Amino acid sequence: MVDDVQVHRLHGRRRRIPIWFGCAHGSLAPARRAAHYDGIYPIDTDVEGFKRIVDVVFEQRGSVEGFDFACSAHPSIDTAPFAQAGATWLLHAFWPANTPNQVHRFITRFAQG
Repeated sequence: MVDDVQVHRLHGRRRRIPIWFGCAHGSLAPARRAAHYDGIYPIDTDVEGFKRIVDVVFEQRGSVEGFDFACSAHPSIDTAPFAQAGATWLLHAFWPANTPNQVHRFITRFAQG
């Protein structure tokens, strides 16, 4: 567990919060819009749909450097193909009923690959 965490603004970075777009089922129109901002979080998207989204962002930007791609994590999902496709964030919702031990085990599992 972590104590006394502080977040400091980095000098020289943009002066606004990052803007991410969401999309569902591999929808490409939001990916085109998101390409002009900072990231995208596709939900209910399989790996092939995720790859298409990465490709669209690349086509719009000419690069995916500095752009974030998030994917959902669940113990039943193999996230390695998403990471190989370009995912930079792995997101999972924890519920109030989850114990600290359950949360720690989940994080440890994904941290080890």
